[in-house]
Amino acid sequence: MADNDYKSVLESYTTGRDDIKRILDRGLLKCFKPTYEGPRFLLTGINPSFSEGDDVWPGEIGKCDISNSNDGYWKKKANQFGDIWSQVLYLDLFPVRERHQIKGFESAFKNENVFRRNLLEVTQAEIESLQPRLIVHANKDSMYYWGVKKNTPIGEDANDEVNPWMGYKVKRVTPEDYPDLPKCMLKDNRLVLFPFYEIVGFINSENRINRFNYKESSLKGSFLLEYVMDGQNKRYSGKLYKQNPIQDIREWEEIWSWVKNHTNSPDK
Repeated sequence: MADNDYKSVLESYTTGRDDIKRILDRGLLKCFKPTYEGPRFLLTGINPSFSEGDDVWPGEIGKCDISNSNDGYWKKKANQFGDIWSQVLYLDLFPVRERHQIKGFESAFKNENVFRRNLLEVTQAEIESLQPRLIVHANKDSMYYWGVKKNTPIGEDANDEVNPWMGYKVKRVTPEDYPDLPKCMLKDNRLVLFPFYEIVGFINSENRINRFNYKESSLKGSFLLEYVMDGQNKRYSGKLYKQNPIQDIREWEEIWSWVKNHTNSPDK
């Protein structure tokens, strides 16, 4: 259903800008893997990449199987997560193919709010249907699409009431509220660098997308981690949940086990 909905958004959109036409003529791309029926760990990004010379399919939606071990990018991710990779699903917030986020995707579509909203409404519907227990959003610069202000200091309200987009209302997870937090989250200043939230519902705002379709969220009680997936920024050097392959896997297993223990209601 989501594929057809994305396609409908693309077909109904018109623009006179050549840069946007060039991007959209590549076709959309959705990453997937065979359905996992157990507790779901959702890894999300902003949009799929594109390099000159890649295949294009104007007006269509291509598929990228993240369980393909021959793909170097996804093989690297599988190595980072170890055995729990089989429980990890992946979804980009936008299926628009563009390598550069800030200077490419965000710059081109900065003023195309209706188009971004329409695509994001489809993505949110899919996220709600997946009902993940843990969401790791591996692109800190786009946290605002969740309704969350990025890098909010502990003790301050992270909810964006003005421009909430998907509009998830969150509560900061702290050792005071959760004294049994995984030890790996308490070192290297990680809870400051990578804020961890419990989703408690939706922000009460008329600006929230999908507000008529979703009065309540199926993600209530799930957890959202603000993250990055590489150490290119010196601020995160040596502080990611991936110091070496073995430690990396153990830390993600520890976090995932904790989340499942704290989201073990029948609905989750």
